Amino acid sequence: IIYKDAKYRGLGGKSTIILDGSVNDTEFTALLIHECGHVISGNMIGSSQSGESAFRDGKSPFYNDGAAVSFFAVSWENERTLKKGTKDADFISGYASSDIFEDFAETFAAYVLQRPYLRKRAETNKAIAQKLAWMEANIPLSETAVGNTTYKGTKDVPWDVTKLPYASLLNVR
Repeated sequence: IIYKDAKYRGLGGKSTIILDGSVNDTEFTALLIHECGHVISGNMIGSSQSGESAFRDGKSPFYNDGAAVSFFAVSWENERTLKKGTKDADFISGYASSDIFEDFAETFAAYVLQRPYLRKRAETNKAIAQKLAWMEANIPLSETAVGNTTYKGTKDVPWDVTKLPYASLLNVR
């Protein structure tokens, strides 16, 4: 945790999370959950025996049996290329459309903190519905494990899930 002059609000990888400690508690919690999404997806690489998938994290491949591969494949051809026909509305946030890693982390944060909003979006969007189903099958969490959304949604896709309001269910002081 960096409390002074942090260059980023948060960074996450396979085994490390760096957070800006100067943000308020609600945003800090949402950032931590988003960055945990990076740790989770970064460790769902699969086994080399199944062969390399089209997805990579730098020079490191995700393998065909890696759980994250089926999530990524909903909207992506590879880590940089969207599937033909994919649109902005197929992502839970604008930031999620940046790459496979942000797609996963933003969807995970929405799954943990904004589940009713995620469900509402899934009612009318096949890609969001597939991503929600993937989360439910692979990361089964209580609907109110950490917090519950107070976000009512708009017609516009929000840029950043970590900025959406939610009611914390944690007793944090």
